[in-house]
Amino acid sequence: MERTECCAYSRGVENTAKAEPRTVLQDEEGALYVSSNPDVGPVTRFGLGVVAGQFNYIGATRTAATGAKTIVYDPEQIVKLPAAEVARFRAEYQRAIASKALIARTFEDYAKQAAAETAELEREAKEAAAKAPRA
Repeated sequence: MERTECCAYSRGVENTAKAEPRTVLQDEEGALYVSSNPDVGPVTRFGLGVVAGQFNYIGATRTAATGAKTIVYDPEQIVKLPAAEVARFRAEYQRAIASKALIARTFEDYAKQAAAETAELEREAKEAAAKAPRA
């Protein structure tokens, strides 16, 4: 899940900590922004390797609710692949884009997604504060 660098939570995992304001995002030279295409199939996040015996797929998660072998796609999720990872695995990622397994996105798309997620976090925090018992 490539959310930790820009969000106070990872998609699909409840955040019990107070949401921190997001810092201003800046485009990283050489970074690649992509989303998955579930119609083609999973693309391994090469820079993360194997964790707990399972590959990490771009734009997909495995949840306990659906079983460890079930891949849940979120084709709307835009993932930032850092420049160092892109440099190391450029051929693999370019092949995935050429085969349409990954959809190339822009930094602007990524920034819009981050802004929407921040607004959602702020809305949830306000709702939680309104429901919290007052002393």
